[in-house]
Amino acid sequence: MKPSDFQKTIQCQFDCKLKKVVKGIVRNYRKELARRQAKEVSFCELPEIVVEKLIVWDDYESEYTTFDVCGTEIRVLDEELAEALKQLPEQSRNIVLMFFFLDMSDSEIGEKLNINRSTSYRHRRNSLEEIRKQLKEKKQHTLPSFYLISSAVDGNENAIEKLLLFYEAYISKCCLRPFYDEYGNVYIVVDMGLKGRIREALLKMICEFEIDEH
Repeated sequence: MKPSDFQKTIQCQFDCKLKKVVKGIVRNYRKELARRQAKEVSFCELPEIVVEKLIVWDDYESEYTTFDVCGTEIRVLDEELAEALKQLPEQSRNIVLMFFFLDMSDSEIGEKLNINRSTSYRHRRNSLEEIRKQLKEKKQHTLPSFYLISSAVDGNENAIEKLLLFYEAYISKCCLRPFYDEYGNVYIVVDMGLKGRIREALLKMICEFEIDEH
């Protein structure tokens, strides 16, 4: 049975509300970190279809594609993303990897590659759009069911956990941060402190979410 217009509305409202809460927590967390350390990349600005292809590496992972950018080894596990990156012109690919993996600004990239800032920005935006097109067919945006949302809002603990699990990939990608090992290799890791804050905020949001049938 297809969901009614009312149920679809609730599904969209819940999805929008949840993502607004997550982005708010991430924004405040980044500001807090910025007062103590260098600027960090905000992965929430990346297209979701692209970021979900990024990975958390461990020392035992061996099946990955390696890209050499300015002497730094960058590893990508997902084959689809790696193939999409390979299809880009070398300069465009390097700009994307330098911006999102090496935490370099467009100005810094421009200086490194002897191009101006606007050229770096244009290449980056066009490249992300191209990657998004290549991955689009493999990604379908879905929403949690109305029944699951309703059960969670009513306090069903099992439903709450299933709802959080539904958004696990989205939450994790919003918690991604670059990490450099002792050899200068770049890894993408999940900030568990931030993830814990998001989980707490979402539990409160779920409890306070109202399903108004009028």
